[in-house]
Amino acid sequence: MILKQINSSVTLLARNNISLATQVTRALTKTCASCYATMPKALPEKAYSQGSSCPPLAQDTLRMYSMRFCPYVQRTRLVLEHKQIPHQIVNINLMSKPDWFLDIAPLGLVPTLQYNDRIVYGSEVCNDYLDAIYPHKALNPSDPFLFAQQRQHRDPFTKFELTLLKLRRGFPDDETKKQMVSKLLASLEYYENVLSTIDKPFFGGAEVGMLDYHLWPWFERLPVLTVMLGYDVLSDVPLLRQWEERMQDDNAVRATRLPTKQHLAYLASHAAGKPNFDTGLDNTLTDVQAKL
Repeated sequence: MILKQINSSVTLLARNNISLATQVTRALTKTCASCYATMPKALPEKAYSQGSSCPPLAQDTLRMYSMRFCPYVQRTRLVLEHKQIPHQIVNINLMSKPDWFLDIAPLGLVPTLQYNDRIVYGSEVCNDYLDAIYPHKALNPSDPFLFAQQRQHRDPFTKFELTLLKLRRGFPDDETKKQMVSKLLASLEYYENVLSTIDKPFFGGAEVGMLDYHLWPWFERLPVLTVMLGYDVLSDVPLLRQWEERMQDDNAVRATRLPTKQHLAYLASHAAGKPNFDTGLDNTLTDVQAKL
């Protein structure tokens, strides 16, 4: 159905002597937006666990296997929302993965994308794949050198990610807090320098690009850092602060973000050894809200 709509749109644009590349891009943008608006994306939001049955997947339907609080999943959700790609979301209990999910994704990783018999996993792989097969509203640079530069800028953020993931253990002691703040600031200063060098509102340039979405999920969780570390790490990186404020207005960011209270409640459940992947769906937010 989607391909028929694209072909119809391309035929119409061709009559007006518009280049093939422009035809395809415009047709994809129009068709994806139309289908996106009418297609359900969650089935339902609560996570599927051991013993559950795999929800039926219709032919030619893009599905993403997900976990609501996973920053890596959010990266791919941002791309799907940015491009308005029609898709379904199936959330997985990562502590009790269904056998049918492991049959689909033997490594048990999220995000995992499935389209008929095609399966890819890992946020960076999924995002670059989506940007290639849905070229409208491109996020990666078309110039190979600029693309390589953007890819290089992804790697240093790993240290920030690993430091932030330690918060899953619970509130750190004072000495650990100091060490974490030092490591986080060192990572953020790298990206502060990148913004200073390119002198653009976004890492992607004048508009949001793939690197912006690569970084964003962790910035959404910075208010959690402020609560747990007692320090606002963005206070020392003004350009990143301005970037963070601009990103707040992005439509994909608005569509994918969760309240800080939910992030804190999920982390509290994780620190207690019983991650609640349905936090916020079952009205069981913990008393960590009182710390906000």
